[in-house]
Amino acid sequence: MVAAGHPQSDGLSRAGAGDRVVADAARPLVRGAGHRPHAGQSRFLRAGRPTHGRGCVREMDRRCEGSRETGSPEPARTMISVAAVGSASDAAGYYARDNYYTADQAEGASAWAGEGAAELGLSGPVDADQFEKVLAGELPNGVVLDAKRGEHRAGWDITMSVPKSVSILALVGGDHRLVAAVREAAAATLVWAERNIAEGRVVNSKHQAPETTGRFVAATFLHDVNRSGEPQLHVHNVIANATRTADGTWRALHSDQLYHRQHVMDAVFLSALRSRVETLGYVAIFRHDLRNGAFEIAGVSREVVEAFSVRSA
Repeated sequence: MVAAGHPQSDGLSRAGAGDRVVADAARPLVRGAGHRPHAGQSRFLRAGRPTHGRGCVREMDRRCEGSRETGSPEPARTMISVAAVGSASDAAGYYARDNYYTADQAEGASAWAGEGAAELGLSGPVDADQFEKVLAGELPNGVVLDAKRGEHRAGWDITMSVPKSVSILALVGGDHRLVAAVREAAAATLVWAERNIAEGRVVNSKHQAPETTGRFVAATFLHDVNRSGEPQLHVHNVIANATRTADGTWRALHSDQLYHRQHVMDAVFLSALRSRVETLGYVAIFRHDLRNGAFEIAGVSREVVEAFSVRSA
């Protein structure tokens, strides 16, 4: 399936074949016409407007938006955000809750990832109780990471969001191949980050210094709505505050590079996603007004993007 279109100066086509994929689903939003959505669309389309699901509803999830909250339908400046995770118990309950589009996508909605997780015997779907213990610094091998001052920091969330047109075609248009493409691109980006950014916090008699470890203990969660209940695919990669250094000791993670190289991770993710989207036959249009290789899929008009984007009151 190819979405053909011609880029305009704003990076989105005004009309194109891609709109046919979502035209029926979007009609009640953009024209006010009556329309009965199929089962997969009903989560987002009720009474002519997006529904408010159980998506990113907490303050921490303002970063899950693929669109800015000012009412503009354009993508955020970066598709990746990095933020510290709150308490272990609150985070475990929040990230591990059901939040996927349809029942057949439940498989693979959460998974352990990273070399550190593998060394600890963590694999497959994320168990909420085990996840909470890891965030609290209680590792499966019996090691307990104690904070030198105050409470143990739980970890960090690297959230990877996708261009709005990708979410629309995947969730409203029903092309679940795009959901798989998002998962694969997020996984590839996490591998890159682990190899290039993961560092342990090593302290000797004189000073504290980071040591490259190449080991993350990560839990990934695929979510598909933003905090306004609109279709927005994004992956939470929760990096626990634990890594193993060269001497075999499990230590706290040194997080500075997660923030310093956020824009590099953003470019890696967008490149990986664009490659997979184009392999499926879609045409990607670069957003010249944004950095890091941001793109949209040709043929999804601005009208449709606006219909599924955050609006001001």
